[in-house]
Amino acid sequence: MKVAVIGLGHIGGSLTKALLSSGVDVVGYDIDKSTLTSCGKLGISCTSKIDEALDGAQVVFLAVPTPVVLDATREILAVLEGAQTIDQDVIVSDLSSSKTKVVEESYDIVEEAKARGVRVEFLSLHPMTGREGSGFMTSEGDLILGCTWAVIIHQALSAVTVVKVADLLSKLQARLLFMDWESHERAVGALSHLPHLISLAYASLIYRSDESRRGFILGAGSFRDMTRVAYTDPEKVAAMVVPNSRTLSDLLDRLNVEIESIRSSLSSEEEFVRSFSQVQTFLRNASERTCLESTNTLVCCEGSLFKELQRISQDGSVVLQVERRLEDDSYFITFFTR
Repeated sequence: MKVAVIGLGHIGGSLTKALLSSGVDVVGYDIDKSTLTSCGKLGISCTSKIDEALDGAQVVFLAVPTPVVLDATREILAVLEGAQTIDQDVIVSDLSSSKTKVVEESYDIVEEAKARGVRVEFLSLHPMTGREGSGFMTSEGDLILGCTWAVIIHQALSAVTVVKVADLLSKLQARLLFMDWESHERAVGALSHLPHLISLAYASLIYRSDESRRGFILGAGSFRDMTRVAYTDPEKVAAMVVPNSRTLSDLLDRLNVEIESIRSSLSSEEEFVRSFSQVQTFLRNASERTCLESTNTLVCCEGSLFKELQRISQDGSVVLQVERRLEDDSYFITFFTR
């Protein structure tokens, strides 16, 4: 299977390196000359011509900023429509961190292309990984290996597409969590997007305070941890948080309530300790629940595949592989329980 990665920045570069190290035939696409030079030095096949990247590719990952995902999808479909050598469906997957507009509009674009005879399927994914850096030089294959991927379920999603992508991602030791796009926005809003806003707010507070000059001299572990993601490129952060603004607005309101609760607890050492002991107990228990305990296999038919995938994910388990047995057209779902 040949894979094309469109965009070789922090995530796209990391994915390309991980695929290459896992023995996958992968080609990268980017228009930045320095990125292409760096790829070449590492032995990564890459090109600045989109038609060359797509030639023979069975899976195309869009590792581009969220605001340009739809335009990139249209461009890829235009190339596929003009190609003369496509003899099988091509799977196009966006990797954007916000799905508010991406999912529904991408499926609409793909359905229109399919009506014109383009052999293409769509699947929206989100690898839950990354650091505060940006660009190919900050990419690392280890960021992708073993990480959890959000897989967005949609009524137009093909079961065959799920099987093909799950098989590919299993080479990266991926853990798959299936969810609809609304659930995804709520989850990543709280667990990924909000921490960026909190870090920025804290860094802004220090920047505007009288102690800003002493901050970087006296600041140690707590300061470093609180400001780490504040170093992320503002354009990259904006691409994540602006599309998910409704969810984040609600979360910020709830955060303000928590801040007021903390303010109240400062009047009593006993109350402060009691409140945060409960939080720490929750964090320890939550950390323990992320440990994968046992492997299970579920057999189901195509008609119930997505229902079973949703049920498994809602139970707090992650899917490792989805295999199709052609003899009776049944599906084997391998997953870890907690």
